[in-house]
Amino acid sequence: MSSRLGYWLLERFDAETGILNVFDKSIQVIPELVQQTFGLPMGIYKVELCDVLKERANTVYKDWKKQFGGKTRIKTGDLVELIKKQIRKNDAERKFQMNFLVLFATVLGRVSSMGTVNLRFIPSLHSLENVKEMNWCQYLLNYLKSSKINWSGGKKHFYGPLLLLELIFANSVLKNPKIPAFEYWKTDKITELDEMMFGKERKRKVEEEDEEDDVEEEEIHDVPEVEEEVIQNVPEQSNKPKFTRKLIQKLRTPEKENDKAIETEMNDGQQGLQMMEERHLVDELNQQMLAVIPDEEDNILIKKN
Repeated sequence: MSSRLGYWLLERFDAETGILNVFDKSIQVIPELVQQTFGLPMGIYKVELCDVLKERANTVYKDWKKQFGGKTRIKTGDLVELIKKQIRKNDAERKFQMNFLVLFATVLGRVSSMGTVNLRFIPSLHSLENVKEMNWCQYLLNYLKSSKINWSGGKKHFYGPLLLLELIFANSVLKNPKIPAFEYWKTDKITELDEMMFGKERKRKVEEEDEEDDVEEEEIHDVPEVEEEVIQNVPEQSNKPKFTRKLIQKLRTPEKENDKAIETEMNDGQQGLQMMEERHLVDELNQQMLAVIPDEEDNILIKKN
C-alpha cells in the first residue's frame, strides 16, 4: 500500500502542539482521538518503556525470548510465523498474548529500521491482567510525536505510527465519522483515498478519469479548493452515497511534485516496502485470530465496560 498520503499528512503534523493542519481543518491529536481511531484502552497506568539492552536479565524478557531459540535479533517476520503456528495449535496462552502485544507495538507503534520487533515495553509487562488498564492511546501518541521530532523529513523514512495519521484524516472526511475508525477504514479504502488525492501508482494501469467507483461508500464533507479549478454544482447524494472520485480529486495539492519524490523513495527502498508489508499484518491475521479469540471479552486489548 502506498504511503504518499501518510507522508503528506506527516509534513502537516506539528509534534510540539499535536495539531494536524489539513486544508481548513486543525485537528488536535489527543489520546481520546487515538481511542476513537483504534478503540484501544486508555487506562490509568502508563506504558513504561525500557532500554532492552539494559534489561537483558529481566525475567519477563528472558522468558519471552526463549521462544526464538537463541536468536539475537527477532524480526517481525519471525514473530508473525510464530503467531501463525500458535493460531494453528489453538494456543491462546500467555506467550501468544504477549506475542500479539509485541506485534501490535511494532506494526502500529514504532517499526525498527532493521526490521526488528519493538520490545521496549516487555520488561515492564509483569501481569497481562493490567493490559486493559494501561494507557495505550498515550503510548501511540508519544511515539508519533517523538518519531516526528526525530524525522529528518524529505526522502527519509519514517518509522512511527503513520497509519494513525492516515486514519484520523480519512475519518475526518466522513460526514459521520466511524468509531472506532479502523473497523471501517480498511486497506482498500485508504488506498482508494490515496489514489484519489495523488493519482494512480505509476506501475498500475491508469483508469479513465471519469470512471465511476464500484465500491459503495459513506457520504463525505465537501472539500475546499486547493487548485485553480473551483468545485461547483456538486450533485446531491443519492440514497446510496458514494465516495465520489471527482470530488476527492479536488484534494490534490500544489506539493504533488514533492510528494512524487517521496513516492519514488518509498517504491525503491527495501525498508519502505518492508514497512508497507508489515502494515498488512494485522488485516492478514485478524480472521485467523478470531478462531483463537472468539469474542471481544477475550481480547486483552479491549477493556470491559
